[in-house]
Amino acid sequence: MGTSRRRPFKIEHNTLCGSNRYHVSFALANRFFPLDQFQREVVIEVIYRGHGLYYDLDAVVVMPDHVHISIDELPSTSRSRVVGGIKRRSVSIISRLCERKSLHWQRGWHERRIDTMRQRRGVVDYIRCNPQKAGLGSWIYDGTLWIHPRFRAPHHAGAFDHIEKLNHTASAPEENE
Repeated sequence: MGTSRRRPFKIEHNTLCGSNRYHVSFALANRFFPLDQFQREVVIEVIYRGHGLYYDLDAVVVMPDHVHISIDELPSTSRSRVVGGIKRRSVSIISRLCERKSLHWQRGWHERRIDTMRQRRGVVDYIRCNPQKAGLGSWIYDGTLWIHPRFRAPHHAGAFDHIEKLNHTASAPEENE
């Protein structure tokens, strides 16, 4: 009689244990009236402001008619609260600043859970390449694409400094003279 050897259980090394990481996308209700450059910058600023408060952000791209985000929600928040907050805040600011009263997001959103580091990098690459695949060229320098520094290519190192500078100037305390 032969003895059988038990194979040890293999854990995938790239597994993101305990992660609540998702690729979320949502779109405008009326895609015939896309967002202009300034409106897209407002949406990305709203999303970036929630980074660290409500979620950890890997990447975001704001296309003329839809948005892609890779987030890891924090324990105190839910995706419905995060996406709803982004939609409400962006509509509020754009309506006030641009006098565009017809801006409405679709009611739902699409989400996909990210379980491994390989999937995570794939989603970030998808977000990075989405404007090029849509025939819109590279939006790296125009303020509507943000990639977390750990996923940036070395030749894009300074391309996102304007968002970090904007964030630091807004949160810096004013000095009284």
